[in-house]
Amino acid sequence: MVISSHLDYLSFKSERRQEQKVDQDGDQAPSVHVRPIFASVGADTGKLYSGASEASDDVVLKYIEKGNLVKPMNKSILVLDPMLCDALFKGAIKKGSTYPTEIHKKDLGSTFVSRMQGHHIVTRGSESVVHKGEDNSDSD
Repeated sequence: MVISSHLDYLSFKSERRQEQKVDQDGDQAPSVHVRPIFASVGADTGKLYSGASEASDDVVLKYIEKGNLVKPMNKSILVLDPMLCDALFKGAIKKGSTYPTEIHKKDLGSTFVSRMQGHHIVTRGSESVVHKGEDNSDSD
């Protein structure tokens, strides 16, 4: 039983916790699937990339350009070389199924990012910690 008029109750002051901020954007890091693509263009495999555009613009489009993988007759189609095909589809396609040889340019970024490892950053005060996986907290 709590006696709200008791001196101990009236003198109680709760500790204010420092606010925890969770990065809601969901940063991505190179996974084992896409790491060879990062390495081939000299990109930092330890960096966190925020969003599809940064990872695809900084890395996979450089790889496409370096390997000249744009289909000559249709610039919106990209030809998949073995390394890029493995990065995008190895382990995601059922055994016995045929691997694709081309991908539409508009699907490249989302497919590439889906093969990366999701991370989130938790910040308390001036300290930040990176955790693998998407943020499942319910913070507002």
